[in-house]
Amino acid sequence: MIEDMTSTQLETALPLLFSQYAYNGYYTSKSYQPKFIRDFEQIILGEILALSSNFYSPVILDVGCGTGTLLDKLKKQDESLDCVGIDIAKGMIEIAKATTHPGITYIVADAEDIPEDLHNSAHVVVCKNSFYFLNPERAIEQFSKALVLGGHLALTVLYEDSNMNRLYAQGLFDVLVRPFIEFIQGDSTASNILQAHTSLSTFRYEMKVRKLMRDPISKDALVSILANNALQIERTVDALYANTRYLVLAKKKR
Repeated sequence: MIEDMTSTQLETALPLLFSQYAYNGYYTSKSYQPKFIRDFEQIILGEILALSSNFYSPVILDVGCGTGTLLDKLKKQDESLDCVGIDIAKGMIEIAKATTHPGITYIVADAEDIPEDLHNSAHVVVCKNSFYFLNPERAIEQFSKALVLGGHLALTVLYEDSNMNRLYAQGLFDVLVRPFIEFIQGDSTASNILQAHTSLSTFRYEMKVRKLMRDPISKDALVSILANNALQIERTVDALYANTRYLVLAKKKR
């Protein structure tokens, strides 16, 4: 588990493992995603677009951007957005630069040490599916530093009672069975089935990744850390999947 690793081991393991994910194409727009993930992605996308519409020339900073699929969708829907993505994994950034909208800026950087030239620059900071690997106090402090006054944080968080063993079984179901169910229901295509079963080999990577995840933070602890960094929760949205994730929308108050 993450608690058993030295800081040096952790700093090395995360970027190497996620670079491997990127190079093997597991986090690209061509990867199969179950409908529940696609639906939740659309919710997140809609929330970010709505929040950004409150600002002139909005800057969106995606922390832990991976291969840039979210920023790519945002930029394609609104060309006026100034999209910036940072990720600790060099491989993720390389694939993002090669496969997404050319107007997006990508930087190899640590979410717990966001470059100073990005401080007080973002109108919306997004951290989707990365917070679970970060030190909550350090990460949220950095998110707040990156935001302008009145800016918003969109953060996906694990429920504190998430059952990781159940998630392993759910992950196998999503790869082996769900594509066929969705195909019958008209929610996926034959190519999706091939993508899903090709990605079965990634399950061992998923096992490695989950060993690097931190224990879920309680909502009370999250509220406290946000408040200590001038951030106030305005709303949460449930992902409605295996009691795993929810979206937190917070605003920088001072």
